[in-house]
Amino acid sequence: MAARSTQAYVGPRPFETTDRGLFFGRDREADDILSLIMFHRTVLLYAQSGAGKSSLINTLIIPGLQADGFVTPPVIRIRGAPPAWLQNAANIYIASIRYALTRDPPETPPADAAELTLLDILRAAGTPPGGQGPVLVFDQFEELFTTHQDRWQERESVFVQIAQALDGIPTLRVLFSMREDSIAELDPLMWRIPQGVDVRYRLELLRRDAAISAIIGPSERTGVTFNPAAANRLVGNLQQINIEGQDGHLQQAAGEYIEPVQLQIVCRRLWDRLPEGIEAINESDLEQFGDVGEAIREFYLAAVRRVSELRNYPEKLIHMGCTQFVTSNGTRSMVHLAGENVGMLPIGVVSSLVDEHFLRAESRAASRWYEISHDRLIAPVLERKLNDEELKTLLRTRELLQANLENWRARREFEEHREILTALSRVEGELILSNEELEFLCMSSIGTGLEIAAWVGRLKAQVPQILETMLLSASRHQDVAIRRNAAVALAHADLAALDAELVRMVLEDTDTEVRKQAASAIAHANRISLTTPVIAQLIGPLRRRALMAVARIRDEDVADAAAARLAQAWQTIGLSDWVLATLALGGVRLRQRWPMILYIGTLGGVLAGFYCALSRVPAAISSLTITNQGDTLSKAAGSALFQGMAGGIVWGGFASAWIALGWILLRRQAGRMNSRYAVNLLFGIVGGTLGGIGVFSEIFFVFEPSALYKLHWISTETESLRDCISTGYCLFHPALGPAYGAGIGLGLAALHASARWQDFLAPHIAAGKIVQWQRTAGRIAVLSVVYSIASGPLLFLSGLVFVAFKGFPLYVVLGETATIYVGNIGTVAGILLGQLIMRVGFVIPPFAE
Repeated sequence: MAARSTQAYVGPRPFETTDRGLFFGRDREADDILSLIMFHRTVLLYAQSGAGKSSLINTLIIPGLQADGFVTPPVIRIRGAPPAWLQNAANIYIASIRYALTRDPPETPPADAAELTLLDILRAAGTPPGGQGPVLVFDQFEELFTTHQDRWQERESVFVQIAQALDGIPTLRVLFSMREDSIAELDPLMWRIPQGVDVRYRLELLRRDAAISAIIGPSERTGVTFNPAAANRLVGNLQQINIEGQDGHLQQAAGEYIEPVQLQIVCRRLWDRLPEGIEAINESDLEQFGDVGEAIREFYLAAVRRVSELRNYPEKLIHMGCTQFVTSNGTRSMVHLAGENVGMLPIGVVSSLVDEHFLRAESRAASRWYEISHDRLIAPVLERKLNDEELKTLLRTRELLQANLENWRARREFEEHREILTALSRVEGELILSNEELEFLCMSSIGTGLEIAAWVGRLKAQVPQILETMLLSASRHQDVAIRRNAAVALAHADLAALDAELVRMVLEDTDTEVRKQAASAIAHANRISLTTPVIAQLIGPLRRRALMAVARIRDEDVADAAAARLAQAWQTIGLSDWVLATLALGGVRLRQRWPMILYIGTLGGVLAGFYCALSRVPAAISSLTITNQGDTLSKAAGSALFQGMAGGIVWGGFASAWIALGWILLRRQAGRMNSRYAVNLLFGIVGGTLGGIGVFSEIFFVFEPSALYKLHWISTETESLRDCISTGYCLFHPALGPAYGAGIGLGLAALHASARWQDFLAPHIAAGKIVQWQRTAGRIAVLSVVYSIASGPLLFLSGLVFVAFKGFPLYVVLGETATIYVGNIGTVAGILLGQLIMRVGFVIPPFAE
């Protein structure tokens, strides 16, 4: 019984010398190559990538040569030498060969490394007594053309020195192993070897019998029998390729060859999933653990993941780039190398995908082309392309970008490309963009007026020189809209090199709106040395605009030294300029945030009316209100409901709306009017007073004179405002208005300054919506009662003035103020609910500034 810890299949990596016992299916090829080396001095072994050249050399060729008495120096890889060894080499390729043969410590390359030739190195190694001449093996010899491409002049010397070694050591033999797509680059240099290559041998992919041997042999070597029927079935699956039928649809058919890499991938996955202690692999095991499609899919995902980690390149973008190697009808597509990119992928990523055996390269017509290494690898790419919604969005965006880019290249102007800017905003910067693409998108944003800050920021981070040239051109463009957008871009670019251009736009541009935008850009630049002299030269509306921009910078509390200097300058601008700037800034804020007044005013009024109406019914039935007619219980209750609802809406609506207005106009900040208590108190008193006037007007102008006379609002049945004022009833609600608004304002200031408010908001902000409605309503109710306590004494004291000086009945005043106080609690509850909705609920879009 085999131990499951034993590994029978190596997977997609090449076989090493130690894996010789697991390498099957290539005995005939090994015998052929050994015979050729025996009778010829130079042999070229070539095959397509992944055919198993390195595995064959490591497991059968080298041991076979040694068994025949040949000396075999270490296998030579051009890419194998470390950078420290190569940094001072006169010929970087010869230095790499020497390192492979001598294996000297890489950190201490010999001083004479550039002087020793290949012949010197081989003579120094010598030939053991009784041994036959050495056999040099160059594995992956195509690396001579793919590495150190800036040293291409040194390649010819490699062939010169190989020729010298062949002449100097008559028993020397050389085996070159390379990918067949690189042979065209080898031929122009081979003339340096007088006899050239004696013989060439092409290694095919595995045929069916060899593939069966490669499946059964390793398993049986580790003690597990592989059923021949199961092996035949697996090979049949691996042979499948896609062909186009006469009807144009893809069909699967058995191909001529099986790729060794694909075979190892599938067998490795099968072996890893077999249960411990298994003694034989049957067709049932194959069905359960040997699914070829699933193995290929896992291989593809693992290859992309490894390349992403190696190249520090996003997996999602590698998946997107892989889709270009699959046609719309599910066949392989070739993509050529252009500059530093292969279609949507950089050449470094593509080279790593080749190393992972997912892609393979081919040279055609002086160009290098890449395609998927096997038809079976099309399926996982196509599956992801069709089913991954994020990937489909990225692909559509990339295709749209390329189409727009082609149109723009002909003119390179500030044109409107709204569709691509909108599409790119949805993918949140996931695409990696070239310098040219960023230039196009930044010019489009200036031409369109969309996403200017975002694209200016990305272009500045990647290629600031292009941004400077672009903004200088835009600031002098004949189109006024583009110059206006250029001023916005200058504000976000914050380029000191363009300060003079910004000042010119502020003082000299012919369009007023451009001058305004440039003035704002100067303030946003956060450089007081730039701002102060310009503001000093401005007059009229343009001066107010610049001052407003300075005020906005200061208001945003930007925590850096430049903003601190602006704050100091703000204190020196004078009262008149301060008033102008504050009013202008307040107007901007109001246009931006007016929905706050609508939400908070509406909810504050509605809940005040609801609370007041409910509390007014028992008070009115007991004749404890100054508007109770008291004819019948039902009439008194109905009248109380109406009066409470109407009065509460007016009073609560005015008070809450004005407090919200204060928050908008005088946001808490350093300097003048910096206290939330002061702001809330001022605007609360104004709103409460206006609400009280509204309640009095509602009663006086709606009630009949006879009803007002019966309620003692007027002394005769002839309606007279002066008479009503003389009785004191028309002054009662306006006089209680400051207490109403002050109590609300002070209570809210105390709540917002406490940790309770943040604790209340935290779960809703985290969820992005209002959670646990019942618990939330309960907390609002509790908070509104706790933070309305201050308004109760203020209202009662205000009412007692009318008891003392106007002779109002004490019990009526107490009942009336009590119902107003309950309405006050409702106002606070409505404001809190409105704030919560504004933070996490639906918000009416503001007017554009």
